[in-house]
Amino acid sequence: TVNFIDRYVVLEYRNRFADGRAGLKLQAYGVQFVRDFAHLGVLAPIPGLLEGGLAFGFDATSYRTGGAIEGDVELPSNLRLQYGAEGFREFALNDVDRSRQGDGIQSEFFAPYQLDRLPVPCPREPDPDNAGASRAIAGCPLTFAFPASRTVLGAYINPQWRPTKKLILDAGLRIQAAPERLGLQSYPLTTLVSSTAVWNFIPNWHLKLNFAQGFRPPVFNNTNSNGEAVQIDGRPDLKVETSDAVQGEINARIFKGKRRIRELSFRIDQSYTRLQNPIQVVTGRYENTADRGIHATEALAKLYVVGGHRLELAYTFMRMNTADKGVQKSLPEHMFHLAGVFNLIDDRLTATTDLRVVGAIEDPNRLVEYRGYYEAGPNTVDSGGMPILEGTIVNPQGNASPAGLRSAPSDLVLDRLPPAADLSLGLTYTPSPKLKISGTVFNAFNARYYQTD
Repeated sequence: TVNFIDRYVVLEYRNRFADGRAGLKLQAYGVQFVRDFAHLGVLAPIPGLLEGGLAFGFDATSYRTGGAIEGDVELPSNLRLQYGAEGFREFALNDVDRSRQGDGIQSEFFAPYQLDRLPVPCPREPDPDNAGASRAIAGCPLTFAFPASRTVLGAYINPQWRPTKKLILDAGLRIQAAPERLGLQSYPLTTLVSSTAVWNFIPNWHLKLNFAQGFRPPVFNNTNSNGEAVQIDGRPDLKVETSDAVQGEINARIFKGKRRIRELSFRIDQSYTRLQNPIQVVTGRYENTADRGIHATEALAKLYVVGGHRLELAYTFMRMNTADKGVQKSLPEHMFHLAGVFNLIDDRLTATTDLRVVGAIEDPNRLVEYRGYYEAGPNTVDSGGMPILEGTIVNPQGNASPAGLRSAPSDLVLDRLPPAADLSLGLTYTPSPKLKISGTVFNAFNARYYQTD
């Protein structure tokens, strides 16, 4: 059970002056990001072994308050300038009242009912029923994440120039930082550059070139999570993720009114993206991992035919290379979409189709040798004749294995998942403006391309 909601309030002022050639916008805002994990069930109950299962809850609600100023001005020679600055503070409130691991966000366990079955140390208190003994505090309150706050300051400038009616040039520069003195979390000054050129080199044909840099600072849970509680360990010194991307595109709208063709529009683009310092989970902790490069080619064509018919063909090629592991084989490199809308009877009957074809991938799985292991019953005994607790895992030698069955890092295989095709067919009948009847067959080929681990 989770409760996700965003609440926000914005105060904004806009005005234009200099006969409409300049504008200004002032904004102040506050946002509440409610992320209340009221009850997370992790494991199902196991009678005699894990009564109640494993479940806990926590409230990771955070806040952001800030303001921004944005403006634009039209200058001579078809030059337009946009500019702006922003500052905001993001933080999470302290709700710890019983955890002894420190302030921050507190988590509590609803199950198991026997807290000593948990693999984490619960805070303890004197046991009033047993003199000199102690017991786990109800709910095993632990600090899920430590205190977090960050103040972000940024500014940008964006000149746009149109030297001719067929050419537009656009550039941008943004600087942003989270100063160390203004919050518990910080990141250094980051500079981002972007540029775009759009050229109408032939009537109805456009060439577009893009270059853009991006960044993503680590979220609070990446830096402040408590690995000694019930989640992945955070790392305060994580670096900011950054990206550089280039893209070239040609798009056109042709064959207008040629015989039965109303219009054919299409685009083809090629891009390369480089990601640096991506944040991933490595052996139970958030870490910056190796750089990766992504090649992508996309094509989309839409054909409009007299009579209300339409055909669409889309193709995507994507290959990702990582600096440490090589080609990422768990993602399909090729994907096709062929969709159509057919007007069978004007304003009455319409048919739709969608065919998706996905290329093969290699899916990494753990391959564990489990034959010979079983769960002890009510009268199970070990090889020496001693009784084994019901529900305990028994190894092939007939002895209790309380830790269950462990897999080694080398127990890894790659399953080749073959290409798959997915077809949907639909009909929509509209006998009157107030009544519409639709029927759709999904996965008409009965494709079974998803294979569980």
